[in-house]
Amino acid sequence: MIRTANHLRSFLDHVRRPLISVPLAQRQHPAWSAAIRTHSSSTTTTKTNNHTTTTTAPPHRVLIIGAGAIGLRTALEFSNRGIDVCLRAPTSPTDPTVCSSGAGGFWMPFRCDDARVDGWAGDTLDEFYNLLQLQQQEQQDNNKPLVELLPAISLFRDHAGPTLDESEVELGLVDSSTTTTTTTPPSLPAWTRDERLQFQHVTVEMLEWQNTVMKMRIPTKHELFQAGYRHAWLWQSPVADSPAVLNYYLQQLLQSQQGNHDVNVETGRYYESMDEVQQVASDL
Repeated sequence: MIRTANHLRSFLDHVRRPLISVPLAQRQHPAWSAAIRTHSSSTTTTKTNNHTTTTTAPPHRVLIIGAGAIGLRTALEFSNRGIDVCLRAPTSPTDPTVCSSGAGGFWMPFRCDDARVDGWAGDTLDEFYNLLQLQQQEQQDNNKPLVELLPAISLFRDHAGPTLDESEVELGLVDSSTTTTTTTPPSLPAWTRDERLQFQHVTVEMLEWQNTVMKMRIPTKHELFQAGYRHAWLWQSPVADSPAVLNYYLQQLLQSQQGNHDVNVETGRYYESMDEVQQVASDL
């Protein structure tokens, strides 16, 4: 959801030509999950020192097919840039048949060697915290908040981070010349240094002690030991109420004063091909 929106920001900052974005996936029905067709772009040609430069301004209007998490967040990003949005979807984003409505909004960093993943995880975390701040500022009277902060745990059989001695050396509590190590311990991932997450690297015994206050529904220390677990990562993770967030995004788009938007998210129509999407775009 958020990764797509941030990629879109980059596209809007550097766009030079009209394009069609091919959908990322198809769900159970043949509808495109998200498709964008630019419409009504302007081209400017300038000449400087015998060099000709042609640039294409961002589109004045876009067609977005699909009003799930990706479609709505994309529509909002275009709207924030002052670009008119035509949003079409067969069913309301809060309908229980919509994939995004039933998807979990739990923030959990992916374990992947691709460095880009850390950036995407960071962007998503920022978005969740933005929603958290907005709901606090607006003091929304909702039965359920858009985003909550809840404890999250990853269990490990082996030590998954710096040793205690090395942590003490880093903090200056122990003289490094008196500390010896035979192996290089794994380093913690970059996201663990985000202070908002209140990350802790704990033993199972420490986890059980903290749980006397946190009251999480987790196995006992004895059960964890029997399963071979000795260590854990503990942090505060934002969890989004997906239907509430989808409705919030939709209302933000409907109430936007930054463009002339045409929103119909209950058309009942599913598109079979990109040709159909192009025809809808040409009729705008």
